[in-house]
Amino acid sequence: MLGQPPTLTRRADGRPPFPRLRLTEDQWRCLRLAALGLTSEEIAKEIGRSRSVIRGHLERAYRRVDASCLVDALRAVGWLQVPAA
Repeated sequence: MLGQPPTLTRRADGRPPFPRLRLTEDQWRCLRLAALGLTSEEIAKEIGRSRSVIRGHLERAYRRVDASCLVDALRAVGWLQVPAA
């Protein structure tokens, strides 16, 4: 089941919401929009970047959380509460 992704606002001390994962704000934003079901093309239109830039953000986000796909990435950041197979 897909949980509601947290907002991307910084914490009161100015740090990102999940500092241990070390994702950039663009990577968080792309991951959040992908979690909501948007395609790379739709995300690109939403944030005004090219589709290849969006794919790069997502690929780097996957690597940083040691995931091979969106489902694994969502599980790694705690936005998907389904146990691994």
